[in-house]
Amino acid sequence: MTESIRMAQLSRRRALSALATGFATVLAGCSDDSAEESETDRPLEGVDIPGIENGRLESVLELADAHHDAVVSQSATRRGTITGSPLGADDGSATAFTEARTDGDVFFHRVTSDGGTDGLVREEYLDDSSHYVAIREDGEWSGERVGRRGGTSRTYLTGNTHLHWLDGAARFVGTELRPGGTHYLFTHWTESMPDASRPPHADSSPDDGEATYARNRFLVDEDGLCREFEQIEHYEGDDDQNGVDAPYNHVVEWSLSDVGSTTVEEPQWVDGID
Repeated sequence: MTESIRMAQLSRRRALSALATGFATVLAGCSDDSAEESETDRPLEGVDIPGIENGRLESVLELADAHHDAVVSQSATRRGTITGSPLGADDGSATAFTEARTDGDVFFHRVTSDGGTDGLVREEYLDDSSHYVAIREDGEWSGERVGRRGGTSRTYLTGNTHLHWLDGAARFVGTELRPGGTHYLFTHWTESMPDASRPPHADSSPDDGEATYARNRFLVDEDGLCREFEQIEHYEGDDDQNGVDAPYNHVVEWSLSDVGSTTVEEPQWVDGID
């Protein structure tokens, strides 16, 4: 096995290991994104979306909770990607593909690294009483029942957690007409991720885990469901400490679909778990 192949496989395994804790976080390469948000803030009129007060989305947390409740009550599928390099340039880049399906109190979560081309896949199945996690490598499944803290949280699977990481008010910058009606585009920018909001992955990120800035964009429908989400955390890095080149980005993107029509079935590998 060549060194490049070995390091690529190690990178993919580290990406899946990070996802196993429910934070699904990796770091990416350079970006041209500016550290300044230039969109003009606009008032919202006649919109009944949770968290909106006086024409502005004052509470992203209220919107996040309403989004979670709506996903659980209606059912939905969240698909996305997380791109970058978990530890630095020597590990190469990696892309994790995620799919989370919610149907009431039953959840399914699937993560593949680089499309799962090497046979490495991670799945979770949650019902109202149990939480199962399994890894497929070289065509073989190895699974176990875990405690509530041993797998990905239900709030992460619905998308609630990503919105909860944001603090303060978000800017309304425009509307988009979609088949389901009018959707509202918001942006949120901060010079750094607050300690209460920053996920634990940042403790091992470049520059001692301090994000130089974080930019977020999310699209909300008329019912308060977050339909699309993008988060870019920018890190300067530290060549002397980590041996990596600055700057770095951590990028998460996902979209919500199949609202009201998503179903979740128990995976076959659950039968093999005592």
